Amino acid sequence: MKLEPKSVNKSDESPDGVEIQVVEAENDVESKLLCHLLRDHLKQLKDSGRLNLDLPKHFSVDYRDGGVFILTRDANSELATGTLEMYQIPRPFAVVLMHLTRGRFDLAYRAIENEVPSQPSAPKKSAATPFAMDPTADVNDEVEQNA
Repeated sequence: MKLEPKSVNKSDESPDGVEIQVVEAENDVESKLLCHLLRDHLKQLKDSGRLNLDLPKHFSVDYRDGGVFILTRDANSELATGTLEMYQIPRPFAVVLMHLTRGRFDLAYRAIENEVPSQPSAPKKSAATPFAMDPTADVNDEVEQNA
């Protein structure tokens, strides 16, 4: 693992933001270990009432580059409760960073607001698709007209 300085909370009042030391995994084994430890730590924080995040009973933690962890509801439990349709990808519900502040590791997290469409809409057909072209038309004529 390594600590990487990052600037966060940039605004008009503080354009430089606040610099923090973010924990980053250097290889696949470290990222898997951090995900496992973070998942258990988040459950403990939730049980003790120290986590201000709507944490479902079953969830997974995935590591992304830059020290970012994505929390996603477990697809099997979502299917069982009916909140997820078959072949629908579970959406992430939070982003977490581990950082070092004054010699102590801490978490920074934020919930992700997911807009769920009421009815899935069919993809719109575009006239620009190759299937919409006239098969008898000469391709060279169309290119010369557009040029």
